Amino acid sequence: MRRFPAILAALFLLLAAPALAELDFRWDPLPELPAPRSNGGLVALDGDLYFLGGNGPEGPSAACWRLEPGGAWIPIADLPAPRSTHGVAVAGGRIFVVGGLGEEGQPLDRVDFYDPAVGRWQSGPALTRPRSRLALASLHGVLVAAGGAEPGVPASSRVEILEPGAASWRTGPSLPLGLNRLGAAVLGGTLVVAGGETRQGEPSARVFRLQWASPGEGRSPSWSACWQEAPPLRQARKNFAMAPLGRRIVVAGGWVRPGVFLASVEEGDGLGDWSELAPLSEARDGLRAACLEGRILLAGGHDRVPRAEVEQGAWRTRSSAWRVDRRLGFHLAWHDERERPGTPARALLSPPWKADITNIAMSGLRDLGFPIRHAVPEGLNFYLKFFECPAGVDPLVSARRALSPLLVPQMAGFSEIREVLAQPGGVVIKKGVVAPAGDPFSPEHPFPPCLVPSGAGGQDEFDLRTPFTSLYVQGDGSTSRTLAGTPAEGSADGVLAFHAELLELLAATWTEVEGPDPSRFRTFQDRSQPGRTVLVRIPLAPLVFQDFRSLPMPEDPERVFLTGLLLVYRDVYAGQPGSENLLDSRLLEVGSVVRL
Repeated sequence: MRRFPAILAALFLLLAAPALAELDFRWDPLPELPAPRSNGGLVALDGDLYFLGGNGPEGPSAACWRLEPGGAWIPIADLPAPRSTHGVAVAGGRIFVVGGLGEEGQPLDRVDFYDPAVGRWQSGPALTRPRSRLALASLHGVLVAAGGAEPGVPASSRVEILEPGAASWRTGPSLPLGLNRLGAAVLGGTLVVAGGETRQGEPSARVFRLQWASPGEGRSPSWSACWQEAPPLRQARKNFAMAPLGRRIVVAGGWVRPGVFLASVEEGDGLGDWSELAPLSEARDGLRAACLEGRILLAGGHDRVPRAEVEQGAWRTRSSAWRVDRRLGFHLAWHDERERPGTPARALLSPPWKADITNIAMSGLRDLGFPIRHAVPEGLNFYLKFFECPAGVDPLVSARRALSPLLVPQMAGFSEIREVLAQPGGVVIKKGVVAPAGDPFSPEHPFPPCLVPSGAGGQDEFDLRTPFTSLYVQGDGSTSRTLAGTPAEGSADGVLAFHAELLELLAATWTEVEGPDPSRFRTFQDRSQPGRTVLVRIPLAPLVFQDFRSLPMPEDPERVFLTGLLLVYRDVYAGQPGSENLLDSRLLEVGSVVRL
């Protein structure tokens, strides 16, 4: 009999949950490249997007750019020499540029790599033969250069492999046929190559897979001995864009014969048949692709002249059954107790010395999985105080950095979030401090001021020390079923709607895996960035508090109560998931309140 209330509660949540959202795959424009480019290189690294070299109106270029989170392309160090039709990939936290055509149109064997931490290019081991129009991919830090055009060989079947720390490339399993202008992408432990141009100059639709062989005891990982053929593309194409998106691969654009460019886009997993996605806005070839935070990014291209367009494709929801609670909105929870110079931000709710939220035990916070690292949680509280967002921080940049990796900008309701963020005072800083329990702050021992870093790198440092963010939502009024029969009836509908919509996006975009606690969470994995694994955990159901009066919110503890709570976790690992490999933890807190 004791289980009966729990069963009723679970049934109640199931009935209260809104209908699942409908999804579309859509392309949207991003800021254009500073100059038109085709046959360049596009790659994502550590949340940033880079475009490298390529053909401009005057020929091969050495110019390179990085897309700022605020939406502008900024120059980085030029390539050591102009080049186009080269391969690009990330390995070991560095960007490699391999082969290509030089300024005089000659094929290159040179390899250069860029370390963002250093900000300059260095030379790497040269290819065994000059090659252009090749495909380059990275798996577990191993670079694979496949196909391309060599002197005297218009379409090569050569495959070369560069292992971490190696002084030279070694020969890998040859392609089943000679190809140039082909595409390559990695899914899990498999390298997939597709399309390209044959030695007869014809476009190919063929697809091949090369498996990464798991190492036996005492042996190094290695490639399997030969390629396996997979179902072909729907459309034969060459010089197109190709990149992974979660558990699928996306190919876009390209050309068939001179003057016949493609706008078609298709997706597949390299095992079964390919299916169509929404076409590009303009047909073109020579465009390049990269995956970043659940989106396919496309840049540049050619349709008789180089193009500067950049666009992003992603699964989007058509409508949302939630809206932003505009009185509470969006909060950046900043946790940094170091002393620093600067002008303190203005406190919003209470005297500067006083904390606004005082009843959060560190032990409870740790049990919920908040990424606040502290050695001894016993007897400590996590105190929060609200501050005005200072001029040195762009709240829209900070919000995008927090929300984009969790696909929130792909939700239909993000347009309203963006509107709130753009308003003066739309974003506040919720500064956190760990201190002994018992509300220890007084005019003589005040809450530490909010001194946000400023100057070069200040925005990056602030965002790095924002371990969680808070978004408050309401239902759209279409339902009113949660907390039925209480003064808070319907108040948690927004959290339930947000949860259902986000789950649909995660399931469509990434690979679902069995996480550490499948009885409580669904876990989704993103391995699109070489050398990294991202896990996103989302509860099977949000928390809906029947005893909401015991959870006061800070504005008016007598009349504002928390009624619903959803915690979405994102962990980034170097290589395979494991506590020793954890690089970063972030959390999105989605809440709803009732005002009595």
